Amino acid sequence: MLEKKIAPKIDDAQKFKIVRREAIYTGIALIALIFFWLIAGFGTASIDVKIFHLPLWAILGTIGVWIFAILISFVLSKKLFKDMDLGAATMNEGSFAALVPLIIFMAVMVGISFFVKHRQAGKNFLGSYFVGNRELGGFVLAMTTVATYSSVSSFVGGPGRAFTVGFGWI
Repeated sequence: MLEKKIAPKIDDAQKFKIVRREAIYTGIALIALIFFWLIAGFGTASIDVKIFHLPLWAILGTIGVWIFAILISFVLSKKLFKDMDLGAATMNEGSFAALVPLIIFMAVMVGISFFVKHRQAGKNFLGSYFVGNRELGGFVLAMTTVATYSSVSSFVGGPGRAFTVGFGWI
């Protein structure tokens, strides 16, 4: 029989130190993920390699980043994070501090967008972006259709179906 490990009781000051350390590691992981995305996506843009009619930069900038994020999350959760009982919430419900990481992330994404837009000055960026320079092929179209269907069914239809039937339909 598996026994559940009970975390030792720690005071709020120790909890704060642990949570702060974990937040710093998470921030470092985010910075590493952003650098990987920049290198994998933009760094390989000049390499003319295609896999399933999809440029290498697109694969590394999406699937590669996704796999890297999973690896980082695994390392953080197994090696660096500590399981502890947080007890009652110590932050106020409407704390602005909880929004700071989201605001920083959005600012970085807007900054990167402006950088790319100015780098592509004189080119038809929107036309190239929305139709993929008309070079993506049938496989990418099929995967886009499957991803769109999966997203819509899980976010729009899934909750309603689960409410009426239960989670057994999954």
